[in-house]
Amino acid sequence: MIQKKKYYNCLIDFIKSDFQSLENLQINLQSHYLYDEGIRQLGSALTNCYMLTNLTLFLKQNEISDNGILSLGSALMKLHNISVLALDLGDNKIEAKGIQILCFALNKCANLSNLKLDIYNNNIQVKINTTNDPIFQKPTNIQKLTLDMHNNSIGNDGLLILSSALSQCPNLLILALDLHKTGIQEKGALELGSALKKSNQLSTLTLDLRSNTIEIYGGINLAADIASCKKLTILALNLKYNSIQKMHQFKLQRKCFKSKRVVKMQLFL
Repeated sequence: MIQKKKYYNCLIDFIKSDFQSLENLQINLQSHYLYDEGIRQLGSALTNCYMLTNLTLFLKQNEISDNGILSLGSALMKLHNISVLALDLGDNKIEAKGIQILCFALNKCANLSNLKLDIYNNNIQVKINTTNDPIFQKPTNIQKLTLDMHNNSIGNDGLLILSSALSQCPNLLILALDLHKTGIQEKGALELGSALKKSNQLSTLTLDLRSNTIEIYGGINLAADIASCKKLTILALNLKYNSIQKMHQFKLQRKCFKSKRVVKMQLFL
């Protein structure tokens, strides 16, 4: 029997509840200003939810730093049955080290197949020599990934790391990436395209690359790599406000339309 989702919007109420038998849980603590101590208390309670398979956490605007992520990650890695996880950590104070900690924890969730991770508007500045752990080291079960990293200094280095991780997701079916205003240039777009064309099972792709500095060469090659995805049927690609002149946009469109398998396409140039 499918258990109904249990909802909480107060940390104290959740801590005092009988949560050991919960399987489907949503906690909305957005803008509660929990700080790292509140996240520590939340993590401590979550470790007792042995039966959880579906978890949604809204933790936007809580002044969370890397120390808070350490507590949260320690809890998540103990949820061995989790298969669906939605985590909103937007508008906090998380840095690259915190993301590395979180990624390490997610690697331990062997049954995770559906992940929605929002880490927009944080203090993430990625450098290849300091943050080189992939998001998934053993990502064989991931089928649906939604990742929102907009308004962070991801850059080409960060996209290289992300692309490397994506190329190791053999069962990925649905992918949505929001990377607008992340400092991506030509090289980053090429790396991402190279990873996507290896996604042999990918059927749905939503890619938001607005407001970066990608030029026509990077855009055309990205489009060509996407068109080569053998099972892709649904595509939404946003490259507005990059460095692609109007005179070159038709070339980019032609590359995308070369895919005869795509039945639904949205292009924003």
